[in-house]
Amino acid sequence: TFPSDSFIAEESSEALKLDNVLSNTILQAIMELKEEGVPSNVQELMDSIDLGQTYNKDGSTKEGGAGIKRRVWCLDPIDGTKGFLRGKLDGGQYAVALALLEVSFFLEF
Repeated sequence: TFPSDSFIAEESSEALKLDNVLSNTILQAIMELKEEGVPSNVQELMDSIDLGQTYNKDGSTKEGGAGIKRRVWCLDPIDGTKGFLRGKLDGGQYAVALALLEVSFFLEF
């Protein structure tokens, strides 16, 4: 494991904080997976989404960050949101984008 790795994600839980119906619908869908470790309440759901919010908009690290990290994971779980919403049958295209930055070098998988 790499406990000192940093994690950046585009999404935050802001939309869920404003819409209880949406947050509960997402939580219900996740809980139907019956997998270990999935959020069991809305707060856990929001906290897990916000794990990727490591940096402030100005590039500084949020409280508890230790400055520049050697390894940073970058995730965009649905790159092409509009295509995802259109769906496969209607010509929608999307991808799960994951990258690892290591000491300022981009590593491809």
